[in-house]
Amino acid sequence: MINDPQYYKQWLHYSPDTGEFTWKKSSSKEGYHRETGQRAEYLKNGVLYIKLGPGEQPVRAHRLAYLFMTGGWPVEDIYHVDGNKENNCWGNLETRTEHTKVLTEGRQEAGEYDGPVLIGGTWVTG
Repeated sequence: MINDPQYYKQWLHYSPDTGEFTWKKSSSKEGYHRETGQRAEYLKNGVLYIKLGPGEQPVRAHRLAYLFMTGGWPVEDIYHVDGNKENNCWGNLETRTEHTKVLTEGRQEAGEYDGPVLIGGTWVTG
């Protein structure tokens, strides 16, 4: 995976309001065709991915959103606040450690955890 945000930004536009990635440039390379303005994501196993071209590794769109907005790759897991992994609006993405996620998500659903949870940048209690 390439670490430089500018590499991705030369090809992609990210809208924080809609969470969509679109192509900045048209290109056709080795059977891989894209048009300017066309959505860049594809759905695989309920998660949106982006692949820049043949031989490139696909990247999860929510990780790219984080890269575009912060300038660095996330160290922690990215959590979709509304639970919809296709919604990559910036306001719907948060970082959480796996430990925090396990402690809060599963136990809250079971009614066993009522401690504070970070939602939309604000700590709330159950």
